[in-house]
Amino acid sequence: MRRDSTIYAAPPAEPSPPQAAQAPRRGRLSAGTLARALAAGGLVTLLMLLVYQLPVTHVVDVGGYDAAYTQGFYDPVRAGAATTPAALEGSDGSARWTRDSSFLVFPQAGLPAQITLRLRAPAGAPREVVVLLNGAQELGRVVAGPSWQAATFSIDGGLLKPNDVVIELRTATAPLGGGDDRLVGVLLDRATYQVGPAPIVPYPPQLLYAALAAAMLWLLVAPLGMPPPARQVARSQAPWRAALSPALLAWACGALAIGGLFLLLYRLQMPYPYPLLRLLPALDGALAALVLLRYGPALVRRLPALPDTLALAGVGAWLVAILLAAQQHLTLSVPGVEKDFRVFALRSAHLAGQFPAGTTSPALDGVLRADGFYNLGYPLLLWLARPLAAGNPFLAARAVAALSGALLLLAGWLLARRLLGRAPALLALVLLALSPLVVQQALYVGTDMPFAALSVLALALLVPPHQGRTSPWLAAAAGLVAGLAFLMRHPGLLLLPFGWLALWLNRTAPGPQHNTRSIALIAFTLAFAIIIAPQLFVNMRDTGQPLFSQQAKNVWQAMFGDGDWGRWAEAHNEIGLAQVIAQDPPRFALNWWNNLRGFVGTGGEDAREFGQAVQLRLLGFPANWLAIAGLLGWLGTLVAAGRLAAQPAEQPPNVRGSRASLGLLLLWIALYVLAISVGLPLQGRFVLPLAPIYAAAAAWLLARLRRPGMRNPDDLPAAQLQRVAGQRNFAARFSAGTPALLAALLLLPLLWGGFGAGTAYVLRSRPPDEPARARAAGRAEAPGQPADELAIIQRVLARLQPGERIIVRADPAAPIGKYSAIAHLVQPAPADDSPATLRASGAAYLIWSAALGPAPELGLPTDTAGIYRIYRLKP
Repeated sequence: MRRDSTIYAAPPAEPSPPQAAQAPRRGRLSAGTLARALAAGGLVTLLMLLVYQLPVTHVVDVGGYDAAYTQGFYDPVRAGAATTPAALEGSDGSARWTRDSSFLVFPQAGLPAQITLRLRAPAGAPREVVVLLNGAQELGRVVAGPSWQAATFSIDGGLLKPNDVVIELRTATAPLGGGDDRLVGVLLDRATYQVGPAPIVPYPPQLLYAALAAAMLWLLVAPLGMPPPARQVARSQAPWRAALSPALLAWACGALAIGGLFLLLYRLQMPYPYPLLRLLPALDGALAALVLLRYGPALVRRLPALPDTLALAGVGAWLVAILLAAQQHLTLSVPGVEKDFRVFALRSAHLAGQFPAGTTSPALDGVLRADGFYNLGYPLLLWLARPLAAGNPFLAARAVAALSGALLLLAGWLLARRLLGRAPALLALVLLALSPLVVQQALYVGTDMPFAALSVLALALLVPPHQGRTSPWLAAAAGLVAGLAFLMRHPGLLLLPFGWLALWLNRTAPGPQHNTRSIALIAFTLAFAIIIAPQLFVNMRDTGQPLFSQQAKNVWQAMFGDGDWGRWAEAHNEIGLAQVIAQDPPRFALNWWNNLRGFVGTGGEDAREFGQAVQLRLLGFPANWLAIAGLLGWLGTLVAAGRLAAQPAEQPPNVRGSRASLGLLLLWIALYVLAISVGLPLQGRFVLPLAPIYAAAAAWLLARLRRPGMRNPDDLPAAQLQRVAGQRNFAARFSAGTPALLAALLLLPLLWGGFGAGTAYVLRSRPPDEPARARAAGRAEAPGQPADELAIIQRVLARLQPGERIIVRADPAAPIGKYSAIAHLVQPAPADDSPATLRASGAAYLIWSAALGPAPELGLPTDTAGIYRIYRLKP
């Protein structure tokens, strides 16, 4: 029998006939209940239409209590006790300077509406302010002068936006002066948002949110209704008593509360001006959680495959969200892993390559050549994907990263499902999908995500399920995937001995175990060898070493380079690991130990202001701590199992297999961390393959939460487990239960921001001179896409028509023309930069970098961003 959860309760006494008739319907949704829920949603929609007819006004004292309304402004300028800044003269005593793009956010109070802005520009510097609705529709423009002035704009669109009325203020910026180097636009003193008079058109999303809340509220209170016999008696005595059931009264009070909260806390401006802009979506989320607690267990019992369906649909939705976010990934996000992308892009241009000539000559570079730092798997993957991305390696790598992220989620879910069952596997998938680290690496172009996905998939195929053994075909598939992981990165070789151990220990099922195990071992090894054969061949051809590697250079860099990449050339690439260790064995051991501490967590002996614990970055808080507690629980389970080793007959086969799987995963964590800690200081991306294991450990811990009196099946003797296995309600009670589900639902709001945090880390823009700023301040560089490259690429994509091409003249080290989202649109530059030659090239636009000097005489640029200029070449 398949175990799909982790708790069990002794069967109840047989119900009496009336109870038996009602028991199957307990916790189930009937068609009548759903119909009444839809009617409830319709009634609240009518109530909301009435609430919307009240005119409202929001007056925002910018610089005062404006936290709910302002985004992207500078900190407030306020009048002090002794002096008042000159810019505030004529204001109410507080204001904010805008940046090049600043935002005012208001509730969706209805249409028609208007916004009035009171603003001024710096003295002697008039500024044009462009006012946009929701970043798309231009409401108007105003030229701000040195005196305070009011400008009013009508709002007549944006009805279908899911939330908020967003007013964007765009303006040119310049240093404020007077010792203040901030780049400011205009000074905003007050914003007034008015809606009315009636009739007022409501925003459909808010109506939908309210209708959903009312429908879910009915689903929650419906069980409060009278039982049928009591309803018949009430109808015969007093019909109104049957109509006014407790459920209806409770729902009516709740519906009025929904309308009242929406009016007071969202549409109207209270004395303390802080509208709850996410009021109804938050209410929907809370009610949905309660509905899930009420009906979820019964629904899963009726549809056992529902968790699997939700998991697969969730992975698909996550992939769509990643692909949409990746559309904003337009150039290399630095510093970090994407600095190495040039190597992969050059190798993926050709299939055949030469060594060592290909390392310095792009014309001789290719996939099939030896490389001591990078195996051929990732360049080969890009070479295969480039034709599908118009030959652009950056676009190909972007798609590969997103698809690899989805594969990591599927592999992690499969691992948890084989280990824990359906429901806990779904929880592990959610924890993994909302990990900021996983989201980051699904957007970064590089080897980290493909390697992690393949490694975890190999683990999922190798680790035996809680019942049964790994078949030879499954072992061969595991060998194939493990070989692909090695082709991506050298640490994939660790999967070979781990696979041997996992298959050798797979003795949990009856049958001819010895022969089956031997065949599985052979199948795994042969599949692994066949997959890595191309790498072994090119290594032997070019270097005479089948496992050619120059990774010892990274160990040297960690030991002696002290993280300064300027010292990289002090050691030759061919230096061996034994030679590095021999130079200073204590230093090698200290570096190794420091990396291990950095993974587990440094303590008080770390003199830095903030310590380090890389393993805490694998999942969001508090799932990361739950995972560590779960891993300790696994260890405790193994210790307890060792004490019971003298009575193996009392342990069911599936229990022994489950504990063996836990031990294998703990062993893999130790083996992997020990192996990769010999080199550079550990970063989150280096340990990404461990994230699904940590997610499974957290899910395992939560799944063990159960109601009092319920027992874990792992604690049951074999005889009792077999006795209850045949009972009809065994699967129903063999479930995570309400406590585990409640804990999972409480986790979700805490982890929800992880996706946004991960995307922002990769996609945000950073100042073009960030490296110089970081060096001057003695700090690490802030990550992100260079702002000038990002802006110029966005404007090119907005202007370019199908079939048009561009010429890029920039610093050869800049990625804009080679490793960006427009690389496939770039045509080779002509021999000279004369205007006639450029116009005769057939290109539509020229991107010119001021770092090369003055641009050719092509007239005024059509767009400017930092050091880059866009010139139109076609008339």
